[in-house]
Amino acid sequence: MRKTLLMGIAMTVTPLCGIAGGLEIYCVNSLYEDIAGIWRTTGIAISATKASTRTLAHEIGHACGLKDIYDQCIANGVLVSEERVGSRNWSGGTGTGYYPPTLEHYKLLSRLLMYARGDEAPIDIPLGNAMGNDRNKGVTAPLEVRNVGLDGMSTRTPVSY
Repeated sequence: MRKTLLMGIAMTVTPLCGIAGGLEIYCVNSLYEDIAGIWRTTGIAISATKASTRTLAHEIGHACGLKDIYDQCIANGVLVSEERVGSRNWSGGTGTGYYPPTLEHYKLLSRLLMYARGDEAPIDIPLGNAMGNDRNKGVTAPLEVRNVGLDGMSTRTPVSY
């Protein structure tokens, strides 16, 4: 354990790994705004009281270049389609792919590892990207392609900078 300034917050941390060129992961008692985990270029901080294994995997996804995805502007009843999830993820019909064509788009997003409000439900890392919202652009932000899948990874070796 050591005292450090992590992401602008003074805290006592326990590095789990920290070899040169690797990813530093810190287990902390709590984080601001009652969040479970956070990734910054200085490493990952995981709350000992709020985080799950999904949280850790989600934050490692950020370290590999993946982005959060939200469903703020997606109405109920809007179905998954090639237009919204890309041809690499599209089912194309019953029994021809991974996602059934009857799956609602917002329910698909909640299954994704990079869905920022995820729980312990099924966790998918799609091959390609998906349409969703960026929370930082506001609740009425238009849908945009979000790097949430294997094709969107800038690296397969997670790093701190």
